[in-house]
Amino acid sequence: MSGKFIQRQVYFRLKAHLDRPEISLVLGPRQSGKTTILEKLGTDL
Repeated sequence: MSGKFIQRQVYFRLKAHLDRPEISLVLGPRQSGKTTILEKLGTDL
């Protein structure tokens, strides 16, 4: 992960959803930070 991570509301919503059995789907346009958010979530766990 390179650069500065900008915390977004979706990050906290995904983190709160981890306790639920449903699957979370992350969609968005190219270069909108989807991979960065998921990598940050993985390192925080």
